[in-house]
Amino acid sequence: MKNIETERKFLVNPKVWKSVKKPKGQDYLQGYLCTDLKKTVRVRVIETNGFITIKGKFSGFSRYEFEYPIPVEDAMEILRLYTKNLIEKTRYKIEYKSSLWEVDEFHGENTGLV
Repeated sequence: MKNIETERKFLVNPKVWKSVKKPKGQDYLQGYLCTDLKKTVRVRVIETNGFITIKGKFSGFSRYEFEYPIPVEDAMEILRLYTKNLIEKTRYKIEYKSSLWEVDEFHGENTGLV
């Protein structure tokens, strides 16, 4: 089965972002086990669920992505043992003009990034 992720990044006006009515967001904690030009391996916790994700090399805006649930306790232990720089963020899913936008607001060391 082919799993293809399409990702685009945009500059966000902080003043406009603050004024946007947002739905309840989901809290994420994630770290990377491997990052190189051909692949990345990430572990993340979303609220109370753990996941491991393997992503391939970008081709334009798309790349292969395989994501699998793992026990949240295992995800937390893997993050503790094998990652250095944890990423904390809240993801908001906003519907606008018949499209779903996933907007991440970062915390911790990355506070201020949207």
